[in-house]
Amino acid sequence: MQKEKLKDIYERVKKKVINRERETRNILAALAAGRHIILEGPPGTTKSTLLQAIAEEMHIPFIMVEGNADLTPSKLLGYFDPAQAVAEGYKPEHFVEGPLLEA
Repeated sequence: MQKEKLKDIYERVKKKVINRERETRNILAALAAGRHIILEGPPGTTKSTLLQAIAEEMHIPFIMVEGNADLTPSKLLGYFDPAQAVAEGYKPEHFVEGPLLEA
């Protein structure tokens, strides 16, 4: 990623999400370095909003996975549609991908 392009993305995101300049710089730096990130914090602290704004400005897909007590491996990876599996068996076309595979 070019430095100028990152600066432009930073400036555009800064206009969409206020008071998150430090977080925006850190996320863009991690992306430029090819690193992964995990954001954690209480609900309503602009984590998803910030990531969605960055993804939109970078023209990349935004796929959200909410890590909560209800998150199971099948919800994350995917599952076979129960009705189709019973009726026709476990076929690849009956598999419903979860957000991890979609990402």
